[in-house]
Amino acid sequence: MTSLNNQNQGVQQSSPSIFNGKNYDFWHVKMKTIFISYDLWEYVKDGYDVPEETPTLTNDQKQQLKNHRTKDAKALALIQEGVADIIFPSIINASKAKEAWDILEKEYRGSMNVRMAVPVEESNISSDEEWLNSIINVAEDANAKGSLDAISTPSSGSAADQNGEKLPAPRIHKVPEVLQERKEFEKYYVPRVVSIGPCHYHNEKLHQMNKLKPIFARELVSNDRKTFEGLYNKLSAIIKQVRDCYDDEMVNSTNGTFTDKEFTRMMLLDGCFILYFIQHYSFGFKEEIDHLKAYQISFIELDFLLLENQLPFIVLKELMMMITDTRYWVNHVISFIEHINVMVARRTHCFFIREFIFGSYFRDVIINEPPAHLLELLHKRMVGTGSRSGDERLQSSYYAEAANSYTVRNVMELKAAGIEVKLSKTSCLTDIHYRSLSLSGRLRLPPITVDDTTRPKLMNLIAYEMYCPRASGDKWVTSYVCFLDSFIDHADDVRKLRSAKILRNRLGSDEQVAKLFNEIGKDLVPHPSAYRQVKQGIQDHYDNKVLNYMAQLKHQHLKNPWTIIALIAGILLLFLTGVLNLFPSLVSSHSM
Repeated sequence: MTSLNNQNQGVQQSSPSIFNGKNYDFWHVKMKTIFISYDLWEYVKDGYDVPEETPTLTNDQKQQLKNHRTKDAKALALIQEGVADIIFPSIINASKAKEAWDILEKEYRGSMNVRMAVPVEESNISSDEEWLNSIINVAEDANAKGSLDAISTPSSGSAADQNGEKLPAPRIHKVPEVLQERKEFEKYYVPRVVSIGPCHYHNEKLHQMNKLKPIFARELVSNDRKTFEGLYNKLSAIIKQVRDCYDDEMVNSTNGTFTDKEFTRMMLLDGCFILYFIQHYSFGFKEEIDHLKAYQISFIELDFLLLENQLPFIVLKELMMMITDTRYWVNHVISFIEHINVMVARRTHCFFIREFIFGSYFRDVIINEPPAHLLELLHKRMVGTGSRSGDERLQSSYYAEAANSYTVRNVMELKAAGIEVKLSKTSCLTDIHYRSLSLSGRLRLPPITVDDTTRPKLMNLIAYEMYCPRASGDKWVTSYVCFLDSFIDHADDVRKLRSAKILRNRLGSDEQVAKLFNEIGKDLVPHPSAYRQVKQGIQDHYDNKVLNYMAQLKHQHLKNPWTIIALIAGILLLFLTGVLNLFPSLVSSHSM
């Protein structure tokens, strides 16, 4: 129990998510986090002791008891605000937070397990697969009888939205043939644990994970049959639109064309699998997702980002809207993207302010202008917003020709020329700037983490830029990899970037990092005007003979502090010698 010695702390009320009888385990975790952040969890979990003889309490004890009652009332208020009107009558008579919490625990959770509303008629359904198939068959029968006539479905042929407008061209493609010819293609472009979408659906090596998808789907909807049936019906209504998000070669495989029923089932299970994984991932249960081993979790995280293993985001958005509040899911998706983003966040106060503003903007983009898939969402996050200047987007032949005249040196050569590398203010790969100082230059680069997952992530983003119209116009990831490749030739270049906190090496030796970028950047063609101003600034610095001379003087003769001290001492000695020689002359002329 909470003792009377606890000090009262100010607590600001918030607006918790509303529990409406579904997904109690998710609501429970979110509410617990709120209570802990407000220092109220002990009142909810254990309550507090009320002395039997209150008149005998001292003034300090009375004040502490008052503080306990105030904080308990605030915890109770959070619980009351966090339940829907249909749930509120069950806790209306509770006078303490613990009492209300225990009522909800007993009714909707029960001991340590999540309470699942299983209808009586389902008691004979033993397996998750049978449970799932029974719902789909019921939904298909209802569809056949015309119960979904009220839902306007797109006509066959070219996909169209509800307003009859033509949808954009397919945005999920196979990896371009030019990249398929590279060594170790399967290692970086083919999923290892789970197949998402039609491209690798028939891969026998991935069938083990298909058995878990019904289990995750059932747990995601808390075993609610009506919710799952509604999800299936919603996707069935837009299945032709979803099909057209894929390239024909991916949908029409050598194993035959998917029927609408098969395709809808696949989209539903894959979508539920992704949401279930991301939700537990963002809850902090990365190493404790049921039915999955630690190594499988790491591979699944990477499988979600493979170009050929993408799910249309419209599927995820429909599932988000029907399972719970969309913004709740968007926060989880953003948390997942932030974790897998190779561009490291800079941990400073000003940085957090900028990232908070960017995160708010990013949420609105996901809701109002949803990406094509998770890989495109990662691309948006890495590229950033509002960082592309107009002249960098110019694609005229003049700029293309000018770009070829730039000669970019490696990091150590930049240092020898008097150009220092510093950390950028944001973690977006477009935030690369060069500034010319009086006798030197300063190049700012965003931070990046290099580990075992960096290479496949970058390679799939590059493959995505080759096809997607919204990305191929700028090719920022491709240009960034080429730009970084030009700076990294040897281990010394990597070491210098590490010392500047621009590169975090979690791969191994600095030689391995240098080799990684040299191999990825091979045969890539960057956008002709990407980082044009930066390249031009560096080139102008090299063309300035005075700056080069000063830089060489500093690099060759002033590398250690003792040399600088000796130089200063020599200059000072010459000055004093001159003064002493001049002083007798001044005295003689004054006396005459």
